Amino acid sequence: MEDLTSLFKPLRQKVYTTPPKVGVHVNWNAPNGKSQPGWEILLGILSACYWTSHNGPIDLYTDEIGMKNVEKLGLSGLYRNVKMLDPEMSKGLDAKTFWAAGKFMAMLEADEPIYIIDQDLLLHKTLDSYINDDVVFLHKEVPVQEFYPHILCADVNKYYDFQEINHAYNCALIHFKDINLMREYASMSLRYMNTAKGVSLAYHPNQIMCTVEQFGLQQFCELKKLSAQPLIQSVYNPGLENHFWEASEDGVDDVDQAGDWMYHSWAEKGHLRQDHQASIEFSIRLVELIEKKIGASLEPLLSKLNFQEH
Repeated sequence: MEDLTSLFKPLRQKVYTTPPKVGVHVNWNAPNGKSQPGWEILLGILSACYWTSHNGPIDLYTDEIGMKNVEKLGLSGLYRNVKMLDPEMSKGLDAKTFWAAGKFMAMLEADEPIYIIDQDLLLHKTLDSYINDDVVFLHKEVPVQEFYPHILCADVNKYYDFQEINHAYNCALIHFKDINLMREYASMSLRYMNTAKGVSLAYHPNQIMCTVEQFGLQQFCELKKLSAQPLIQSVYNPGLENHFWEASEDGVDDVDQAGDWMYHSWAEKGHLRQDHQASIEFSIRLVELIEKKIGASLEPLLSKLNFQEH
């Protein structure tokens, strides 16, 4: 297969003015049992390009489907390392319910402090080099019933020894200063997933993962008395009718400013998966941004992508 490493060579030669931060993408295909469609792959490429341009190298943790896709598309040069997740870690796990479990597997396998960022998160900003909190996450969320069912929150609350229920911590970006604490959080989360039988009958998978991962992170930080710092100093509150963001406890409400350097496309993905024309238009925009970033044509890659699959 043609290796497209040369396309990303300028990014790999980046010299950083501050100590580089190691990013991680996780592409775990078990929930769908097939590779991502073309627009999602392009979105992940752009996310990796932005991270490498501003913060440091990025690794990919993936499974057999993802590894074959990297080889087929010639994308190995985009990442510092491409690592295979141990399939033994997910045995007995309901992948369709716990669709983000691959993140926790990557946490268990990583051997250095990392910043796990979602493939649909675009960060075109150099993160502060003085970040020294135990945990860094994207932003706080109000755990409203629609996304964080109260009964499920109470169960997770009990699992973490009755910590206070206040906020959830959005994990589109998550970083632990101490890798042993990261592994402990991952282990506790996976253990909960393996023992939480029957929850898929009562709740939507998105509700379950939000509660286990994001509300669970807040509970873990409370349990371990960790300092946890949001990257965006404002609170997402989907319970508000018109304005979804409110000021954080210290009165800071900078989500508009964050729009200059952060884009998280999760809200659009459902629409893009259903509307083929919208996904094509979105892909064209992504191609334009990637080509601008790498200074080269993506034509060698585009001919290999599947834009029909949804």
